Amino acid sequence: MRVSIAAKMWLLLAALTAVTALPALAATYYVDSAAGDDRAAGDSPQSAWRTLKRVRRARLLPGDRLLFRRGGRWHGGIDLSLTGKEGSPIVLGAYGAGPEPLFEGGQRFDWEDLGGSLYRLVLKDAEHVPGLLTYRGQARPRITVLRLPGASSLAGAGAVLLQLEGGYRSFSVKHVEGDLVSGITFFKLAPKVAMHVRELQEGREVQKEKTLPAPVMLYDPAGLVENGDWLWDPQQNAVLLRSSVPPEQADVLVARVRWGLRLVRSRYVVVEDLVFRNMSEVGALVQDSRYVTLRKLRIEGVGSSGHKSGILLFNSSYCRVLENQVSDVMGNGIAVFGFGPGEDSPRRSWNNLIAGNRVARAGSAGISLASDFPPQAVLVKNNLVRKNVVVEANRYAYDAAGIYTLFIGAGNAIDGNTVKNGGSPRLRSAGIMLDVGTAPTRVEGNLLQNNSNGGVVITGPGHRVEDNDLINNCAPSWPCAQVVFFPVRANGGGLVRRNRVEAGTRQGLVLYTANPRFDKAALVLDYNRYLSANPRPFCWSDTWSCDNWVDFETWRSRGLDAHSSYSRGP
Repeated sequence: MRVSIAAKMWLLLAALTAVTALPALAATYYVDSAAGDDRAAGDSPQSAWRTLKRVRRARLLPGDRLLFRRGGRWHGGIDLSLTGKEGSPIVLGAYGAGPEPLFEGGQRFDWEDLGGSLYRLVLKDAEHVPGLLTYRGQARPRITVLRLPGASSLAGAGAVLLQLEGGYRSFSVKHVEGDLVSGITFFKLAPKVAMHVRELQEGREVQKEKTLPAPVMLYDPAGLVENGDWLWDPQQNAVLLRSSVPPEQADVLVARVRWGLRLVRSRYVVVEDLVFRNMSEVGALVQDSRYVTLRKLRIEGVGSSGHKSGILLFNSSYCRVLENQVSDVMGNGIAVFGFGPGEDSPRRSWNNLIAGNRVARAGSAGISLASDFPPQAVLVKNNLVRKNVVVEANRYAYDAAGIYTLFIGAGNAIDGNTVKNGGSPRLRSAGIMLDVGTAPTRVEGNLLQNNSNGGVVITGPGHRVEDNDLINNCAPSWPCAQVVFFPVRANGGGLVRRNRVEAGTRQGLVLYTANPRFDKAALVLDYNRYLSANPRPFCWSDTWSCDNWVDFETWRSRGLDAHSSYSRGP
């Protein structure tokens, strides 16, 4: 069959169009902190780039990979905005053999010796307040110093000072001398609000009737009493450090980098197998982004500046935070946060998966889902926190939890996590706290053990707490139990069933308190298995406090736990 010239031209044009429509091959770029060269092409290990400055100029396309050499070390962080595609994400990772690539935020300096074991470091070019200092390899929080007349007569080391009016702020006291009080706080203290004092007396926490006056912030090195104590003096732009040896002998590092990883307005990105250490504000920050995966990262040491989180999803949705290790964070280990005008805002945190991570030694909550105000709760919805391990949460903060929620919307779930050893006899830490403004949330299949302020604390209605193991939570410092209902802006309630609940001699099983001014919340407790060494482990009160602890039969006479079992145990 003869083909016309026009037909041949049409076939040729179609063929050329098909060839040009083929996607470009994805590229792989390499970065080597020791042998790289920013003038090189970067497209092979032999022609690798060297610096993070060159990385910031990279134009990465869907499917591209940016790989850092294992064993490499960079001072600073990765700060990019990347756009991949579904099925063709941009990947940031590692290549070669050896330890994961390390991004270090701490820096060594020459210090000025002021005498009397006090050293000063002036940072004239400080872009932000250092949030972290490491001393002999240990991350140390910033010390805050206050003038509080009458403090020596009301509070001692270990006391907790609270501002309860116009907000909730806590301050953990390390040292008191006259009117000078030094300690740790993550909050901006209100300058016109009195300080309530809570202190242990014979092993029990007592709130003093008298209050301390509104605090006056000082930058007095007299508040630095232990080796490694430090503060930031904004008047001098200086770090002041207490040390019995020169800082270089104590291997002192000051965090000068705000974040190890910062992805802003990014889509379809995978970041894996990297280490971020000693950052001032955030280990890994994902902001205003979608479909970002953080996998097998290590975050070691994050300070108390700014967002103070190991990993933070800020107004980001459909992200996955998987199998990461986060430790020694001054604030939250992993946080999902929403901030914006309302549900229609694209700036929201919906449908994220936080799974298989390990968080150790967080200053505040191990994992947090939160917004700042009730109208913003709709910005944090349908997130799943699953099969994470949280140990030693709330090392510095007061009254939070290993997994903590505040002002969040519907559809969030907390499943199959392990939360252990949170708080202390002086610092309250629940295993899981569904705090004020938390929409009905599912809490299922978690192991909550040895946390100082209860296994699950519920402050509102409608929650489902099922098939959990709650074991030996509660310090003897305050009345609490494995399951605690406590009113904040509403009475607690929901469905609590099929849980294994165990308590020691001085621990409760269930503690219910209410505010009579709030509406009663529907509550069902049933099909639970109770084991207690305490003969009177249940308490119900329709007021704020509960002093009448009762046995299981008296408890059931209220119509509670009709099908639950109870046994006495060691």
